[in-house]
Amino acid sequence: RYSCYECPFVGENRYTDFTFADYWGVRRFHPEINAEKGVSALSVNTVKAKNIKAELTDKAIWIETKRENVARENPTISKAKLETPPEIRKNIYKTMQEKGWKYCEKRFFRPKRYILTKLWYSMPRGLTKMIKGLIKR
Repeated sequence: RYSCYECPFVGENRYTDFTFADYWGVRRFHPEINAEKGVSALSVNTVKAKNIKAELTDKAIWIETKRENVARENPTISKAKLETPPEIRKNIYKTMQEKGWKYCEKRFFRPKRYILTKLWYSMPRGLTKMIKGLIKR
């Protein structure tokens, strides 16, 4: 959304007690963490939040990390504003206003081999395994 490019809630100055964020790339900094289902980062922004976290210390697994580590894959943690919207995004929004979502979905968001992909995934699993076996030969 265009509003994301002017969001007052990004950057290091936080207005809330806590900030939760996706910790994309966590394995780079903490390979010991099983990140298969995703990992959240929690920023403790106020004294009140520090007190609440202290009460919850034994109820979760806590691993300290640096804000820069979280921000590497999630830049809104540290950047005050996002860059301007890319041209493709502007083009998609303009096209959506002119021709509607259905047109945009077909034009911009379908894979190149959409019909083949749809056909492949509609086939019984045994048949697709057999075809893969024949292709490998």
